[in-house]
Amino acid sequence: MKTISKALALSIIFTALLACSVFTVKPTDWQDIPIMPNATEGKQATPNSYEFTITATADEVQSFYETELVKLGWDKVYIQEDEESKSVLMVYSKDSITVECMFWSRTDGTLLVMLIK
Repeated sequence: MKTISKALALSIIFTALLACSVFTVKPTDWQDIPIMPNATEGKQATPNSYEFTITATADEVQSFYETELVKLGWDKVYIQEDEESKSVLMVYSKDSITVECMFWSRTDGTLLVMLIK
């Protein structure tokens, strides 16, 4: 009886912790668009966009999305780099759907990445 009670108590505690969001699972994708590993502060900003910050170089972010989106069947439409604002806009399409990946440097040395679909 004590074993069942302990198991039940642990189950209740674990369920309560999950309900309180003490444990969070980082998403690996948003609407079938990959999110970079090690992304932090991720959130759905609007129904059509997701944003996160990451400690990475602009080249690493660009390389990640160029590689991963092509693997998923997306076609590169357009890439624009703006040295003055230190931002990059990448546009991909697949099955009449467009995805934009924009990222720019923040003052704390991280990059803000926004995915728009």
